[in-house]
Amino acid sequence: MLLALNFPDLEKHLLSWQIAKDLPKGASIGIDNSGQWATAKLKEYPPALCGGLSEAFIAVHRAHATDTAFGVSHEFHSRCSHMEATSFGDVIGRDYAG
Repeated sequence: MLLALNFPDLEKHLLSWQIAKDLPKGASIGIDNSGQWATAKLKEYPPALCGGLSEAFIAVHRAHATDTAFGVSHEFHSRCSHMEATSFGDVIGRDYAG
């Protein structure tokens, strides 16, 4: 479940990205059979969920006036481009910080 305020079309955007007919209904609580935290795999969000959230955010942003005098610096764009993940491992890290 998501708490979403001021995202009037969030459900529409999420549904447009949905790739599975039936959504997972299980709960990931505690330790699994292998002794790992059952919530660890939930740290990585599905690409379709990320796409739906991004699309909804952009739609809300575009619905509001934008100050055309405001510009984003090249330095900021450069820094953000280095943060984009393009390769993924097969191992999920620890489910906690520390």
